[in-house]
Amino acid sequence: AAAPPKGRSCFAARLAAAEGGTLSRERVLQEAVGILLAGHETSSNTATWALYLLACNPAEQAACRAEADTAVAASTIDELSSHTLLVGSMYEALRLYPVVPFSPKLCPAGTCVDGARLPAGTRVSPNKALLGRSALFAEAGRFDPTRYARGELGPHGARIAAFGAGPRACIGTRLAEAEVVS
Repeated sequence: AAAPPKGRSCFAARLAAAEGGTLSRERVLQEAVGILLAGHETSSNTATWALYLLACNPAEQAACRAEADTAVAASTIDELSSHTLLVGSMYEALRLYPVVPFSPKLCPAGTCVDGARLPAGTRVSPNKALLGRSALFAEAGRFDPTRYARGELGPHGARIAAFGAGPRACIGTRLAEAEVVS
């Protein structure tokens, strides 16, 4: 498959190709509404889990509360992202209680998992709930919002595949961060 034209996401390129190379205004609006609705549901579930985890961890809750008092003045997504305890609480919630627990994929040629070769086209579905509680993380069962600031989860939660990765990653990652953190 050819690379998407410069300035166009993989999603937009595939959608346009499926519709003869152009997207009508109506189609763009349909997709935008679908994305916003899907994002709202997953963001609200993530926020609920983050609040639950904070309620169960009073020390972390107090630290996040202090940081939240300064976050109210943040007016951009980048400013919100600088509040690492708030963002870290969101990613810890996603690590412990992923709202999209499975992520079905087709293996490309040459895929090797734990020493086993998988033929191209093999369907796999990584379990994000198990990944987030695995030995990859020290004290994996413990809620620790500072993991994010320490880089343990990778940029935008990459190590827990919270939003996927690569050209098919969730296009709403930054919006989700803004919704949950604010």
